[in-house]
Amino acid sequence: MVHAPLQHSDEYASTLRQMGVKVESGLCGPEIRKRFPVFGTITYLPRATGLPHPRPNGTLLINARDAAVDLNFKTNGLLPVMTPQTLAILDLEPDEPKRLEAMHGKWRNRLRAAQSGPLRLSVATFDPRVHDWLLDHESEQRRKKHYTALPHCFVRHYPQAKTLIVTAHLGMEPVAAMLFLLHPPGATYHIGWSGPAGRAHNAHTLILWRASQLLRKQDVTQLDLGTLDTIHAPGLARFKLGSGAKPVITGHTWVSLPGLSPLICAIRRRGGFLSGLFSEGSIGGPRTSQETPHGSAQHRNYRPR
Repeated sequence: MVHAPLQHSDEYASTLRQMGVKVESGLCGPEIRKRFPVFGTITYLPRATGLPHPRPNGTLLINARDAAVDLNFKTNGLLPVMTPQTLAILDLEPDEPKRLEAMHGKWRNRLRAAQSGPLRLSVATFDPRVHDWLLDHESEQRRKKHYTALPHCFVRHYPQAKTLIVTAHLGMEPVAAMLFLLHPPGATYHIGWSGPAGRAHNAHTLILWRASQLLRKQDVTQLDLGTLDTIHAPGLARFKLGSGAKPVITGHTWVSLPGLSPLICAIRRRGGFLSGLFSEGSIGGPRTSQETPHGSAQHRNYRPR
């Protein structure tokens, strides 16, 4: 399955341009440029498939698509500044019986319980005038759980026809919702919320299943459920993997400074420093407490409870 990231879609580029961000199309992916008072112009390439040619002036910050691209960046003297992420990608190409079979048994049981429960689902495209309540809940979640994400102006500028919001109701009251951004052949889970009643009735399980059915009818073959973090959000990781999603590991994020790459290459050819910095033996760069859980070995043994 070839990953179709949101960041490489026309919808993503057009949305950023509407927000006043300078975005140019490149052979290796979109090139997002911003000028800073001290650092000058910084060009960022998300999920890049290679080095841009010619290289942009100023500092280049570039996220590798996978480990193969990582090796290319290392060979060209770039410095790793962030460790890889692991994404949960749900394959929507198989038919419903096969997708149900791919689910973890407990996840499938929760889906059946939700289907026979009191929840009612509604489906719509995102309208800020109607669905600002979901953005308010998301803002509150960010404050309580101390995480960051794309600003809400991003979804407000995203093409409305390429959005999907599925809301679970208990009576007339919304108790949970999930918002998806479409960029065929891919789609990306953007934000979601569930209140106590929604959690009690497995609302997100029911919503995700219904969304997958609707997305498949709109030529979407894969759904990006976002990053897996088995340390800080183990319950969310279990939910994503339990749905049948598979872990896909991205590459590091690298920085290329003007004139520095040849020096780094020369140091690596001579074996690096005694500490191992810039050596040929490993990618190197900062390591975080999240790097090991994001590795494929632990994900292979990671099973939802």
